Amino acid sequence: MPLSDSLERLVALVLDVAKAHRRILIRKQDRGLLCFRHKNVLYQCTTLNFGARVSSFYWARAAGLLVRLIHRLLRVRHSAKIYVDDLLCLLDSASAPVWASHVVVLLLLIKVPLSWHKCAFSQRVVWIGWEIDLTIFTVRLDPQKFRRLCDLLRQALSSRRCSTHLLERLTGKLLWLSSLFRTFRPSLAPLYRDQHSFSPTMTALDPQRWTDFRSKLSPDLRLLHHVGLAALPLGSHILRIGQSYVSSLAELPLVPADSRRIWIQSAAPHTGICILSEESCLVLRLWLDLAASGTACRSLFRPPRIECQAFADACATSTTAGLGGFARLPNGSQLFFRNTFSLAELQGLFPWLPSQASVQSYISSWELLAQCALVHLLHLLLGPGHRPVHCIFRCDNAAAESSSWKGLSMASGLCSVLRSFFLLQQRCRVSVHIDHVPGLVNDVADALSRSNDPEKLGFRQQEEVHIDWLSFCDWPQLNLFPGPAPFVLHSAVAAANAEGAAEVAAEAEDGRSLRFRQVDVFQEARAALGVETAAGNQLLQEAAMPLQSAWILRRRPAVGSIWEQVAQARAEQELDEAQLPSNSSCNDAGELRLRARCRISAAEV
Repeated sequence: MPLSDSLERLVALVLDVAKAHRRILIRKQDRGLLCFRHKNVLYQCTTLNFGARVSSFYWARAAGLLVRLIHRLLRVRHSAKIYVDDLLCLLDSASAPVWASHVVVLLLLIKVPLSWHKCAFSQRVVWIGWEIDLTIFTVRLDPQKFRRLCDLLRQALSSRRCSTHLLERLTGKLLWLSSLFRTFRPSLAPLYRDQHSFSPTMTALDPQRWTDFRSKLSPDLRLLHHVGLAALPLGSHILRIGQSYVSSLAELPLVPADSRRIWIQSAAPHTGICILSEESCLVLRLWLDLAASGTACRSLFRPPRIECQAFADACATSTTAGLGGFARLPNGSQLFFRNTFSLAELQGLFPWLPSQASVQSYISSWELLAQCALVHLLHLLLGPGHRPVHCIFRCDNAAAESSSWKGLSMASGLCSVLRSFFLLQQRCRVSVHIDHVPGLVNDVADALSRSNDPEKLGFRQQEEVHIDWLSFCDWPQLNLFPGPAPFVLHSAVAAANAEGAAEVAAEAEDGRSLRFRQVDVFQEARAALGVETAAGNQLLQEAAMPLQSAWILRRRPAVGSIWEQVAQARAEQELDEAQLPSNSSCNDAGELRLRARCRISAAEV
């Protein structure tokens, strides 16, 4: 893919291999491994079929051969990639027709069957569900697949009881879509977890069969053998005996308490029904809102890569964890960090950390947290307002490295830090690829994590950065349905502007000067905001700008969020009501200001 400053005009060639897995022949002595029976007739496959584990393996080798042949054939700058059986080639528009013909003729010569109705040659093509536009270098979800995805999301949200097949299908589609919205990929972890949260059932057991039933349970209460009850199939997980919840075999009595039948609550696998957790419902609503927001278009341009040295490491014992690392630019400017945390401090930062846990067992989470600190250091080195960049960080922990590549982890701790890692990249406009290095190469970061003297490692004291780790922990707590709190600054300014405009109309007879009215608006806006922050001060200055007339407020462009638009609409409505007669009293003006404030506050709530 060319960079953003490239002058090339590209054309895409899309080819589809017809029934790809069926093109791989099976040796005669191995065909017995892929037999199936239908209506008492035994069938033998002579080619690989769809769904077999070996099919994707052997076809991937054949597909790789096709791509290598195309690379050898094309003697000009190009791009060729294949996903399963869908081939995509990017060619320069000046010579694209010639070279596209060469590729098609090559595939015909080696007798590769093509699905001609799926082939395309244009600047706007659809490839594996993505609508790619090479005229403006954007990619978006195919509208047809987009509608089907929204329908699946609404179907899953219609009830907490969801079929396992539907949840698996929906999770796969969201995993595919998250390649566009990579920041939200860690949010898919609850969906994977709920695929195994089966609906519990109640079963009555004869007390005389209790001893036999207890002997067939594993220590974690999994049924290892059949007990002769259809409601308790093999692999069932026992949750409750009578009124008591149980978690281990030791909690079950050796003999029943009385002669009455025993009620057992169990969760059986392969029932086809799972229960969606509250967290999964929130995630599904998040993706549905994201799909309905119209932001399914992304740029194909990658941020330019910058050269830097960025290493981080972590060390841990059962009760403490140490983090350290540094970032250095080619011009010699550098920053470093080092921190040591106790178990109590880590539990304050991360609620998911158990109280009796060993800190050492979560070392991959601390390694990834150190990578978050590197993003912050590089952001400080590049300065405020820097352009988006891409860089390579170094790490010696394979789990942290692989989770950053996949964007997903089923470990609760690592998944939580992974959200912070992606959100931090988004905020700092820094795209990161973590590369693995041996521990011997990562010796400087390792020494910083153990709080060694930085001067002996080539750093100066003024280059140390004290990081606010709590900010990393707060960012992943996404508010999927935000209220008016994030927009209180803009709403307060809108309220102050509306009240100021009302004063212009209602108190014109009093002869109050514009200067004193501006001071009143400024003070009321300050009181509405409550606290002074950097952003608040800027908004207060905007609120104190001269309001020449109500016409200025009415011509002001609409702000972005729905809450701000509601507040602005309410403010403009109050302007219409603010046109009082010339004989109106000051009490009427005060009552009008109170009513305007109450209505705008109600709109924010």
